[in-house]
Amino acid sequence: MRTVIKLLTLLVLALASHKSNAQIDFNEISNWLGDGKDSSALVVNFVNGEQDSCLAWGVLFNESISGGEMLQLIADSDPNFKVFKGLFLDSISYKDEMYANNAGGSSEYWNTFNWDGANWNFNSGLSAINKNGEQYGLSYTGSNPDWSPRHLPVVAVPVANPLSFTFENVKWWVGTGTDSAVLIIDFQDGKEAHAWGFLHDGTKTGKDLLMAIDAAETYLNLWAGTFLDSLKFHSQEGINAKAGYYWGTWTATNMNNWTSNSGISEVLKNGDFYGVSYTNFNPALLPGVPMANENSTSIAGIETIGLSLYPNPVKDVVSVEGLSSNDIPTVIIRTLNGAVVYKGEGSSCNLSHLSNGMYFILVKTNRATFVSKFIKE
Repeated sequence: MRTVIKLLTLLVLALASHKSNAQIDFNEISNWLGDGKDSSALVVNFVNGEQDSCLAWGVLFNESISGGEMLQLIADSDPNFKVFKGLFLDSISYKDEMYANNAGGSSEYWNTFNWDGANWNFNSGLSAINKNGEQYGLSYTGSNPDWSPRHLPVVAVPVANPLSFTFENVKWWVGTGTDSAVLIIDFQDGKEAHAWGFLHDGTKTGKDLLMAIDAAETYLNLWAGTFLDSLKFHSQEGINAKAGYYWGTWTATNMNNWTSNSGISEVLKNGDFYGVSYTNFNPALLPGVPMANENSTSIAGIETIGLSLYPNPVKDVVSVEGLSSNDIPTVIIRTLNGAVVYKGEGSSCNLSHLSNGMYFILVKTNRATFVSKFIKE
């Protein structure tokens, strides 16, 4: 009877559209699973009261893929994500938290939607077909006759590849001790996040880590009392309460399991990633996949030094403009997951072999290091 009521309710409401600002920019997704020339996004709203309760994964396929196939692909690829389904989606477990239909006699069920570019609309469930550029949504919401509480997918936080950055990628370690942690700073300004390593004795806090790296890194300046008040790195800057933005602090053991922590007083554990992210918490933006910083005494720093890319977007050849006759540029291009897809020298790069999407370019000269994003079409 419960299934019949649910299906009737879906039929009644399937024609209704629900406004939401939940569309996700595919360029923000770094964790793409599967293979194929077409792409779609799975958006899951766990409605758990956390700042980052709505998450997004990217899925690659050819021609079309069903919602059930998308779920299974992610469950097979992400160790934090488990799905239990038959004809209907019964439950999802994420980071060891179970979200089950009618759990404990509640009215919450998993409901499915498609995004039409402006609204979330109810669809036919796990069998709903998705094509290139579409979004398939899930929300843990009410399923009683008056459909309350009603929770639609909301603005989603992209889920990162857990191994897109590891301790092996760190290039500069500060401090001494047998334990290690990594600081990741993300200004959320469209540029890549930054990472430094920290060696310690097992009793240090987030503030100790920040102060140690601040003392070692010439171009980093921070102000912290009880809270982290402001950070500046080269031309990037984040000041608490400016236009509603604040520094959030996070802890993780990989790039896919960030959790909010107690702030700069958080005691570090061996193997921790300690992240700070400049966000307005609408939604909470987690630290992104960083590029490892090198010792600032060995490079001039990450500055634009008058360089630019042309064209951007690029179809075949991209050129670095603004180089002097004395510059000997080394060019490294990475995916948003951090994988190196091009390495060479010179002011021009033929990128015709790259798949369409967004990339990071790193240009090292004898003057400085230039980092930017570009789009391959």
